[in-house]
Amino acid sequence: MDGAKRAYRRVVDGQKTCADCGWQGPEESFPLEQGRTLGARSSYCPDCRKRRTNEAVRTLQANRLQAGLCVDCSGPGREGRLRCLACQRRQTALPIARRRALKQRAVDYLGGCCLDCGLRTALIPVYAFHHRDPKAKDATAVRLISRGRWEPLRAELDKCDLLCANCHAVRHAVLDGWDTAAGDAALSRI
Repeated sequence: MDGAKRAYRRVVDGQKTCADCGWQGPEESFPLEQGRTLGARSSYCPDCRKRRTNEAVRTLQANRLQAGLCVDCSGPGREGRLRCLACQRRQTALPIARRRALKQRAVDYLGGCCLDCGLRTALIPVYAFHHRDPKAKDATAVRLISRGRWEPLRAELDKCDLLCANCHAVRHAVLDGWDTAAGDAALSRI
């Protein structure tokens, strides 16, 4: 009961006071608590709650590491490593799978075949995104894929052509001023 009274006293005229830093703000700006009564608000402002959560996680991880355990699953650790082999593989595999799925979506969005030669393959790494106007480029498609968000990537893809790696290299060679006649003669000798 005492905790409920204390929390109640922190809300005055719709303004709540952070129990840590004393910041005052509307009660709605305080995050909802997990596992409490539905609609209960935290006693800490968003900044203090984030800091306290990060401190708790770092302390837990340091204790596990000191005990020779994996920081994620608290299973047997590997000497000199933060994670056991299974957790390390999981940590590495998830972002790779997400990036591959996002690149697949981007390739499908642009038609799924090379604009110049018509190559259509399930080997997604073969494809490159070529900006039609380099001056209009806000970011590279590869960087946007690594960030993992579709909307900014889609906006950038609207400025691009889908090319296979070979055609992409040829386009850049032409744009960079390579002599195409000399290049064709060299290729005919191979």
